[in-house]
Amino acid sequence: MKNIFTILLIIVSFEASAEMMLGEWLKINEPKVISYLSSLSTAQQGKILSGVKLSDSSTLLKGDIYLGKIIKKNDKSFIYIFKTKEYGNVAYIWVLKGGVKIPLPNCVDNAPRNPWPGKGGADISGEVYTYSEVHPNYGVVTTHCVPESWLSKISHNKSFKPTPKSGAV
Repeated sequence: MKNIFTILLIIVSFEASAEMMLGEWLKINEPKVISYLSSLSTAQQGKILSGVKLSDSSTLLKGDIYLGKIIKKNDKSFIYIFKTKEYGNVAYIWVLKGGVKIPLPNCVDNAPRNPWPGKGGADISGEVYTYSEVHPNYGVVTTHCVPESWLSKISHNKSFKPTPKSGAV
């Protein structure tokens, strides 16, 4: 019985350690991702990106095409949209402290391309984000469900349609 308790204690300790590691990873990489996204210009719209190198040596957004952004300064919210080979359109979303929550789109219609069935998105590490809205001060949330109807509603612009151009950055 003592051995079973010891094994359970080791498992629980390992899981807590993994969560701390994820938190540290996000603490290091989210500022890098936000800085990279914020540096993207209109001249880069429609271009293939070189991406941003993360602390684990992976490169986020490498080979993806930058389609556009929606920045709502009054709401302190930011949405950047990309076209990927693997998932189609993907949005990176965050809301600053004191900002207004952004509802995530319903991904049921996009189930074949959604790696998180029934969920709206994930953080940049790929961990499932279980809320239906992006909350202020949470960090960067990604969604692989980016319908034009959602973009139009979010941007308050019925004709918002990011259009890709060709080229590389």
